[in-house]
Amino acid sequence: MKNMRIILVGSVYPYKAGLFYYVSLLYKQLSKKNDVTNISYKIKNLKVSIKVHPAYNFFKQTDISKKQARDKLKLKDEEKVILFFGLIREYEGLKHLLNAMKLIKEKFVKLLVAGDFVGNREEYDKLIKENGIAENVYITDGHIPIGEVEKFFAACDMVILPYESATQSGVIQVAYSFDKPVLATRVGGLRDVVFDMETGYLVEPQEPEQIARAVIDFYENDRSKQFEEGIKREAYRYSWERMERVISDLIIN
Repeated sequence: MKNMRIILVGSVYPYKAGLFYYVSLLYKQLSKKNDVTNISYKIKNLKVSIKVHPAYNFFKQTDISKKQARDKLKLKDEEKVILFFGLIREYEGLKHLLNAMKLIKEKFVKLLVAGDFVGNREEYDKLIKENGIAENVYITDGHIPIGEVEKFFAACDMVILPYESATQSGVIQVAYSFDKPVLATRVGGLRDVVFDMETGYLVEPQEPEQIARAVIDFYENDRSKQFEEGIKREAYRYSWERMERVISDLIIN
C-alpha cells in the first residue's frame, strides 16, 4: 500500500502524438528510467479504471437564474439561445455551426459564442457576413475568467459542440452541471457522455444540416424538460462521489 501511486489522466490520446508517447512519459515518471520500451510488462500490477470526468460544479458560483444571466448579457427573455463555449480552434468546427445558423436564422435562434479565437478570427467574421447571420450571433472574444463562466451557461438553452475531431471536452461536464443539454458530434469520447435524445443530440461531424435539424427539433418539440430529466438521471455518473468511489476501489482491490 505504501508504494502505491495513483495518477489521474484526462484525454489520454494527445492531439499531435500517439498513445505510446503519453504512456512513455507515465512510465518515466513511475520508474525514473529512460528505457520506455515494452511498457505493458514493465509497469507491473498496473490497475486501470476508465471513467468519465465528473461535472465541473465549481463554475456554478452564485446560482443565478436564466433571466439574471440574460440581463447581464443583454439578451431578451424570450430569445432562443444556444451556446458555443471555449477556445475556438479549427477542429472545434465553429464554421459548421455558423453554416447551420444560416439554415435556422428564420427560427429566431441566437448563437452565443464565448472564448478565445486561436488563429484567424476574420474568417469567422467573413462567414457570418456571407451567411447573413450577423444579427443572430453574439461573440464574446477573449479569455473567460472563472467568475464569468456561469452567466453564459445559465443564459443558454443548449450547448453546441460541433467538433470535427476530439478526445473529450470538459465543456460537456460544465453544461451538465447547469442541467443544460448538449448537441455534440459523434467523435472521440463525446459520444460516451452525450446520449442521443436523452441528454441531448449526437450528429455526424461536418454536417451543418444535421445540426440545424437537431436545433429545430429541440425548440419545436420543447425538449428542454425531457433532456434535463435525462441529465439528472445520469447525475451520479458525473459526480465527484462516484470518482471518490472509483479511487477507493482501486486502492482496496
